[in-house]
Amino acid sequence: MSEDLPIPFRKDMFLAICNGTKTMTSRNSRYPTGRHSYMQHGWELHIDVYEVKRMRLGIVARDHYMAEGFSNGQQFIDVWNQIHPRKRFSSLQQIWTHRFNVLEVRRCE
Repeated sequence: MSEDLPIPFRKDMFLAICNGTKTMTSRNSRYPTGRHSYMQHGWELHIDVYEVKRMRLGIVARDHYMAEGFSNGQQFIDVWNQIHPRKRFSSLQQIWTHRFNVLEVRRCE
């Protein structure tokens, strides 16, 4: 379990993982592969990060927006700009993509 360095998620993105619409996340930092566990927003979630690689942000917006949990690339860009208001979206920026499988998700009482 990667308790030392968990991948942080906004509530909307965390819930997208729980409902199965998000299977990848893009970050400026590299997070470890392996199991990551969370208990937040009324859910217990366990994911397995199985692939981490460098990619241009423009490629994510063009080709991987659905894996990021969005219905189109512009939505991905808009959220990226909300999260990174000073260093906004740049299609050539190199980031780290993290692909994961959901191992277990359950509602907490």
